[in-house]
Amino acid sequence: MRRLKTLLAAVCLAAAGILISVSGVQAASKADLDDPGYYKHYGLEGSGAIPDETKTRGAVTPYAAGEKNPYTGLVYTHDSRKNGMRVVYGVDVSKYQKNVDWKKVKAAGIDFAFIRAGYSGLATGSLTKDPYFDQNMKNAKAAGIKVGVYYYSQATTAKEARSEANYLLGLIKDYTLDYPVVFDAEEGSYKSNGQTVPGKLKAAVQAINNDKNKTKAQKTKAIKKLYNNAATAFCDVVRSAGYTPMIYGSISHFRDKMNSAALSKKYLMWIARYNTFLNGGNYTYNGNYQFWQYTDKGKVNGINGNVDCNFLYLSGKEDESWKQGGSGAIPVDPIPDEPSNNTVPAGTSIGGISGFSAKASGKSKIKLSWNRNDKASSYDVYRADAYYGAYKKLANVSQTSYSDTGRAEGREYYYYVMPVGSDGSEGTKSSVKRAYTSSDTKVYVRVVNASLNMRSEAEMRGGVVTIIPKNTKVYRYCEARSSDGIVWYKVKYTKSGKTYKGYISSRYATVVVNKLSKVKQSSKAKTSVTISWAKQSGVTAYQVYRATAKNGKYTKIAAIKDLNTTSYKDTGLKSNREYWYKVRAYSKVNGKTAYGTQVVLRATTKTSSSKVKAKSAAKLYQYAGTAYKKTVSIPKNAKMTVLNTALDKNGVTWYRVKYTKSRKTYNAYIRKSLTKKA
Repeated sequence: MRRLKTLLAAVCLAAAGILISVSGVQAASKADLDDPGYYKHYGLEGSGAIPDETKTRGAVTPYAAGEKNPYTGLVYTHDSRKNGMRVVYGVDVSKYQKNVDWKKVKAAGIDFAFIRAGYSGLATGSLTKDPYFDQNMKNAKAAGIKVGVYYYSQATTAKEARSEANYLLGLIKDYTLDYPVVFDAEEGSYKSNGQTVPGKLKAAVQAINNDKNKTKAQKTKAIKKLYNNAATAFCDVVRSAGYTPMIYGSISHFRDKMNSAALSKKYLMWIARYNTFLNGGNYTYNGNYQFWQYTDKGKVNGINGNVDCNFLYLSGKEDESWKQGGSGAIPVDPIPDEPSNNTVPAGTSIGGISGFSAKASGKSKIKLSWNRNDKASSYDVYRADAYYGAYKKLANVSQTSYSDTGRAEGREYYYYVMPVGSDGSEGTKSSVKRAYTSSDTKVYVRVVNASLNMRSEAEMRGGVVTIIPKNTKVYRYCEARSSDGIVWYKVKYTKSGKTYKGYISSRYATVVVNKLSKVKQSSKAKTSVTISWAKQSGVTAYQVYRATAKNGKYTKIAAIKDLNTTSYKDTGLKSNREYWYKVRAYSKVNGKTAYGTQVVLRATTKTSSSKVKAKSAAKLYQYAGTAYKKTVSIPKNAKMTVLNTALDKNGVTWYRVKYTKSRKTYNAYIRKSLTKKA
């Protein structure tokens, strides 16, 4: 109540054209006070708010891998009808989240966002564009976030709803959407001259409730008719324009103010319920739904303050058209073991095959085999580069095996086989089998930027297997591709003694090649040196670079592909001379190269010591060159033992010497021109 009184004071000043901030509330302009999102964002919408029951209860069954939700710290019980479905994380935003760092949001594990395109004013009904809409759309898409849009409606008639929908279509015409276009009709009040005034939609509902000539049942029927007519008109305009429509509301909203059972058979549904469970207590919803908005207090890296968070449920049988355009068919089936374009009705009389397997046979071949079907005269073989990608026919064969050649090294592929009768009739498609070609390269990848979801498939739609912390190094089996061509890695990750296997996006992980160990000079001769290192398995090759000065230019002198060769003899060198080497391993798979950290080594040809003394007082340096740290000052005629000659980066000759002062021995460098024979 105190917050509401403070807001009223702000409203009075705003009416005079003054912007004013109240504690915890953004400065209110006239436009803000007409925006239903303003009151909802700051918790000032009063009675009739959409979300149901905000308290949570304990002892609920964890979702997914049994871990807490990363954005609320709670565990959630999902509707039993969603068992086996993939659960995908998303948010919905408007101007009240201000400048969103969508790259951070993506790295935090968010896959999709509903972005407010606009709203109808509470008082005026004016159609208004959200000022952050274009910024959010462009930046979210650039970060790889899948996007849908919503419109905050105040329509009380079908005509008004169609006007809102057509206005919205004008806002989104230059964008490609990934997810639905949402009708969000909510009753709200606004402030005017210190008074709380019902908004346009709320006033219409109140007028029905205040009609003394109607019974309670008649009032409920009239309210549902108002909402249903507006929702249907809006959604049909959206659908006719080639988009998939969706309706947003709470359980009580769907129950008391809409005929949700009928609507959910025609349109997608998005439920708001701020709790750790959807159905329970006074709130039960039995219709179809695809999205659950489970909190308005989520914490997502990249978004300042609280944000609405959502679950999306994917069965795996959805045609991509359910999200945008096409049929908009309602997905309700549980998830199958394979993608929708490989799931077929019960087969013909030919039947299917059994014993189907796919196995790698070297770096570029996958061998398929299956048991004979006595009713088939041949078999069609199909392959896809991505699990949910397009499957293309490779061959029609009469035998019960097939070798797919010319595949990329260290890459996963997907196959199914269909038996064909002598009359050309098709049998039942087999299940999809996957296999990846082998590689000599043993690759590790490191998660960068933020914690990363490991998914059950190489797709953002894949279920979350577990979460891999930032900077964790995991073993990579192979590369995979998503249906949109993004490179993913098939990996394994061990946590608390349990090993998880799944896929991570290459956008948020980098290939790691270990630093070579035990790098040393193993022998020397008058004009040669030999350097060696410990064998590193699974890399492509070793590289050796040489320079005449520590900070000089390094030139590659060897690339050694035989991994059992763990030394290199560098010949044709100057005697009694110091040289510098950098040695590293690298991995190259499918044209991409990752390098290990270079190990720097000093090596010398065979030397003979001599004695020199300083011509005058001088300084000794850490290495050959005045750019390096001074180690000690020496007086005139100070005696030193020459260990070897060296060059600085300018080609000037130095001595590496041993010098003792006050019982302390220094191995350091002095320019040759500053010395003379002892």
